[in-house]
Amino acid sequence: VVAPITIANTTDLQFGDIVAAAGTVIINADGTVGAGTLASTGTQSAGTFDITGDGNKTFSIGIVTVADLTDGTSTIPLSAYTNTEGGATGTLVGGALTLGVGATITLTGAEGAGAYTGSYSVTVDYN
Repeated sequence: VVAPITIANTTDLQFGDIVAAAGTVIINADGTVGAGTLASTGTQSAGTFDITGDGNKTFSIGIVTVADLTDGTSTIPLSAYTNTEGGATGTLVGGALTLGVGATITLTGAEGAGAYTGSYSVTVDYN
């Protein structure tokens, strides 16, 4: 019998403030700003998730977009997810792990000013 694997979101993925133009903004899984083509200021952060379970067990990681970023009129797609485990599996060293999640957004330049929100899902399961 093993302890159930659990996951809890602790920090939201944030892309910061971006001037509307065609290009990309990348937030790396470690929270740093990647080599996108657009500058981002303000609050930028990777999403972080606390995962707990049976010590030293491996687990699978799934990340999918639930809803692209939108202000109700314009949409900015979320893509190219990365995580601090570097792939589709991780290991619960000592029964716990904080997983960082990064992603890319791609703007066309036609997006209106405003606050954009979206969501993605992170799932974990023992291997």
